Amino acid sequence: MVRTVSTAVSLIVIGLVSACQTGSDLPPSCRIGVLTNEGATCQALRDDQGTLYTFYTDMTGYNLGDEVCLCGPQAQMSFCAQGTVVDVTYLGRTCPK
Repeated sequence: MVRTVSTAVSLIVIGLVSACQTGSDLPPSCRIGVLTNEGATCQALRDDQGTLYTFYTDMTGYNLGDEVCLCGPQAQMSFCAQGTVVDVTYLGRTCPK
């Protein structure tokens, strides 16, 4: 019984770890980070390398401190005054595949 439970737990952990995306398997122009309050006029996201990104999009359902996937090219023009500004094509809890 203990061995069966241990095996089941191991399989669940392996499944969860394999489902997590890392920086090396992100789609092009996507980054994972935490939503912060660092943007004066736009929403901000800081990735695990410390890079600050700012962007403007519908934030319904998201809160400061949430880890999200933000996709899009660097914006050519913007009213966001901080960080690297992203022209958002996708915002979600996980990155698109």
